[in-house]
Amino acid sequence: GKTLGEEVLSDYGGDLKGKTIGVLSENKQTKAEKARLQGFEDAIKTAGAATLWQVTLSEKASIESVDWLASLANVNLVVALDDESVATTVDKLKRSVVYGIGHSTESMHALDNGNVEALVVPDLFQMGYESVVNLTGELTHFFASTKQETIDYQVIRQEDLFSKENQELLFTMSQN
Repeated sequence: GKTLGEEVLSDYGGDLKGKTIGVLSENKQTKAEKARLQGFEDAIKTAGAATLWQVTLSEKASIESVDWLASLANVNLVVALDDESVATTVDKLKRSVVYGIGHSTESMHALDNGNVEALVVPDLFQMGYESVVNLTGELTHFFASTKQETIDYQVIRQEDLFSKENQELLFTMSQN
């Protein structure tokens, strides 16, 4: 979340005065979503933007279509805090500049089409590996506690999507 906020600030020269923001997340009750939102808010708190809405996709799950997005107030920037939010909604929010956190081919497609300005892509392999290592440690050592780990990530923009550095990432995504 913090990195996402830093990307937004970088694009706007650190000044978001007069800009409005909408935040999308799949489920704001998870620890990861809360941390991402807090990181984003901390990064932009002194930049002068106003958050007009925060929508959780899980709250709208009973609605068959995503037409409810059209009823949201227009904002300058949309921040999608997870892959589902990026993949599900960016094509419906073309009136706003979208920044997101994602890892799927759908999110990459949205970036390639210009529907997303910047995408923070977490290293899911490292996340899974560290989770297993921590869980194994807890199971084998009764008094062990879970360590908080920072997971590597990449920031990808449309212009560098197909760069040599990102080819391996794109290849592994296409294999799933």
